[in-house]
Amino acid sequence: MKKYLGSKITAYAAVVSLFFIFAPLMFGLYLLCFVSVNAGSIFFVVAGIGCACAWGVFIKKESIQLFSWGTFQDKGVQIKTIFSKPIFLDYEKCKYCGIGYYVHGILNSKAGSNVFFIFLSYDAFDEAYRSKMNLWKPSKTRIKVGFNKKLYNHLITVLPKKQALKLIKDYETLIQ
Repeated sequence: MKKYLGSKITAYAAVVSLFFIFAPLMFGLYLLCFVSVNAGSIFFVVAGIGCACAWGVFIKKESIQLFSWGTFQDKGVQIKTIFSKPIFLDYEKCKYCGIGYYVHGILNSKAGSNVFFIFLSYDAFDEAYRSKMNLWKPSKTRIKVGFNKKLYNHLITVLPKKQALKLIKDYETLIQ
């Protein structure tokens, strides 16, 4: 089963971040081709290139969170990310797995909708992040993926018994 390793909101952020790269470059190209070349237009072109480069660095840094796809197999997850080599997360080595969430609301209020994630990690999981999954960053040893019932059912059949029981407990506690 192949799945985007994020949520709908993460996918939206990925698309917007690409816009912040290409919009300044297209604006600079427009200025150079269709507007008279002067000091002001050259300044905007250089500023646009600077903005595009800054967003490019951001995308490179956050690529595992914004642009990752996982193939959930029987023994582990094959993770493919732009700008890096594929990673394999072995289910047997995952000490921690479960379900976490964050409230996607307005100005840190509790009003909003819960966005649920399934997480797998080789490292220890700090329980303070269980309700703040948007702050828990994925890495080469841990991932989070937007909750999906089909993925959940697949994972409880392929995970080792201990991890599967943790996932089932979290599902019963948080979602049902």
